[in-house]
Amino acid sequence: MIETTDHRGGSQPLLTARELGERLGLSPATVLDWHEAGRLPSFRLGGAKGGPVRFRWEEVEAVLESWRCGPTPRGLEVVR
Repeated sequence: MIETTDHRGGSQPLLTARELGERLGLSPATVLDWHEAGRLPSFRLGGAKGGPVRFRWEEVEAVLESWRCGPTPRGLEVVR
């Protein structure tokens, strides 16, 4: 896990698709599918198109919370 320093001076871990998947109970493939579809906030190290994808937990958590409070994102099914 890589850490970055945010604008408040705190550190935030940068998660791989595998690490994020473990937190969410998803496969790394699903995490990467959601990344490619633009459903999860992410970035590529080095800014290169082929660079490794990383996620900040706080940003992902905010998106997940918005899904709970708002309409279902396109392509996702609500299971009750």
